[in-house]
Amino acid sequence: MKRIFIILLLMTASLFAAEKEIAEFQKKLTEIDKKERAYYLNKISIEYRSIDPQKSMEFAEKALFNAKLFDNILEMGNAHHNIGVAFHHLGDYENALINYDQAINYRNSVGDKKGLANSFFNKGLIEKNLGNHQYALNFFNRTLTLLQNGDNNQLLAKTYEKISDVYRNLSNYEKALEYDLSALKLHEESDNEIGIADAMMNIGSIYFQLESYETALQYFQNSLKICQELDQKKGIASSLNGLGTIYGVLKKYDKALEHFQQSLRIRRDIEDKKGTADVLNNLGSIYWETNKLNSALRYYKLALNIYTEINDNYRIAKINYNIGNVYLKQKTFPTAYNYFQTAKKLAKTINARDILADIYHSLSDYYSQKKDYQNSFNYYQKYATLKDSILNETKSEQIAEMQTKYETEKKEKEIQILKKDQTIQELQIKRQTLQRNSLIAVLLSLTVLAFVIFNRYKFEKKAHQKLEEANKLIKKEKETSDKLLLNILPERVAKELKEKGKTTPESYDNVTILFSDFVNFTKKSSLLEPNILINELNDIFTGFDDIIEKNHCERIKTIGDAYLAVCGLPEPNQDHAENIMRSALEIMHYLKRRNSRTNNKWQIRIGIHSGSVVGGVVGVKKYIFDIFGDALNTASRMESNSEKMKINVSETTYNLLSDKFIFIKRKPWQVKGKGKMNMYFVDIDSYEN
Repeated sequence: MKRIFIILLLMTASLFAAEKEIAEFQKKLTEIDKKERAYYLNKISIEYRSIDPQKSMEFAEKALFNAKLFDNILEMGNAHHNIGVAFHHLGDYENALINYDQAINYRNSVGDKKGLANSFFNKGLIEKNLGNHQYALNFFNRTLTLLQNGDNNQLLAKTYEKISDVYRNLSNYEKALEYDLSALKLHEESDNEIGIADAMMNIGSIYFQLESYETALQYFQNSLKICQELDQKKGIASSLNGLGTIYGVLKKYDKALEHFQQSLRIRRDIEDKKGTADVLNNLGSIYWETNKLNSALRYYKLALNIYTEINDNYRIAKINYNIGNVYLKQKTFPTAYNYFQTAKKLAKTINARDILADIYHSLSDYYSQKKDYQNSFNYYQKYATLKDSILNETKSEQIAEMQTKYETEKKEKEIQILKKDQTIQELQIKRQTLQRNSLIAVLLSLTVLAFVIFNRYKFEKKAHQKLEEANKLIKKEKETSDKLLLNILPERVAKELKEKGKTTPESYDNVTILFSDFVNFTKKSSLLEPNILINELNDIFTGFDDIIEKNHCERIKTIGDAYLAVCGLPEPNQDHAENIMRSALEIMHYLKRRNSRTNNKWQIRIGIHSGSVVGGVVGVKKYIFDIFGDALNTASRMESNSEKMKINVSETTYNLLSDKFIFIKRKPWQVKGKGKMNMYFVDIDSYEN
């Protein structure tokens, strides 16, 4: 109660100070010349900003009217900016942007650089909130240009922080870190301790994304210490929440719960509803990870009630999705389905595509568990398509450049194939032309019979040779097309696609899946030139492909730095587990040999699981054979719970191979979405390649 009283007292004091300023400015209005009224009306508008945006707009409109009467361009610019801020606070971004643009025109005409910087900064904020990253960066960079003289370091630091936010949304964490460090330096120079604490939290979040968890912990702990010294409650709660998130990823669940509970108490004390709901959601996720599903449900539903109260539609959709997953795991299918449908409808309404992709994936699992494989396959297609679209939009600039290069090369190959097709058509036309010319030659031969017979013989012989060459080229191109098709589809599936024009998804009961990805790929990729990185991946994955093919397995696809292969489909293979294991061992030895002779050292994690999957061709224009199902998810979990340069297998695969390979049993491990699982490392060094 004492804390609440202090907060209310501070709010009352702040309100009293604003009202005192407003009273002073209103008094001035009665004493000054009408030409100066716009200045004080704008001042009153500013004071009302945080109290009553609607009232702030009313006084700004009065200021604009007065400024226009006396052609006061500076105050016309200030008035439009204040109207824009009011619309901004009210969530009307369209009208806010219109007024910011008008403010920019007036401020630019009178050389008001400070005012221009504020208007550009606010435009950047709106574009960032709308997800228009490049527009936001443009406006923030224009703000930086206007702040070069160092007159407004507070706005300069805020601009650095917002640019960092944009780069973080683009997954360009190196750039984000650069700008947050610049903001931290400014806060330190001005002894702004609250700013220092906020910057440290932002930097900690970036290191978290880069999977440098120890460094992230250090920054959050430093931020917590500063906030505790200042008794800055909101900062303390945020730091504790960040620490809890890191401990959760590190699977130190007791510590995570301890920090989240501390954060929750503070959020409730200061009546921070959104912050309270966020922590409740995090607590639910920890209980989900530890398979305490009833506790997870309780916290998720508490969070849902608050998000509904504050009308936070994005998080309402996310929580409904989380609750649906809990009920799905409990096999309470009707309730799970209802929550997924609610989440899906809301996610579509607000265009939350990241949530929508997750919902499609869970609905695929839902129908798979219900044995409705066609609907399961359909939702997996939707998930894969949407996930690819999101990934393409959120790649960092370097990854975007690499993707562009890859697509360009791919298009060039397609163009080459099209050119070859065109060449074949031209040869066919030429063949017809040759035949027509032969007939003409026969008619002309009537006048110079002996001479023409000789020439006609030579001509037809040459035409026959060209015809044979054209047929050979057609045959060669057909073989090339078939080979290209076999590069992306299993042979049986490719044959079915050519004969029928479509394929039917099938269930495969006895397969073994290999999933691998590179350790610290994001960090390493940011340090390499895009062309070098692409060449490295191409060389390594080509080596993997050769090994997989040699062991009678199928490469399914690569997803960035991840590599997915399977044995036991589309043709059954009784040695599916052994073949995949031999492939995994050879891949490890291949990578070790490669690392010994190149400057760029790569390390991978491999996960293996055996079970049932559904497979089929995804897409109608660009074919890809894909697999899905719970076994694939388990293989992915085996990979993510593996360690660098180790092969981690599930108990199912271990039981199939325990008499053929040497395994090292691990302690039971809490696996996301699976509960505790027995897992085994393969003794790699016992096998020579």
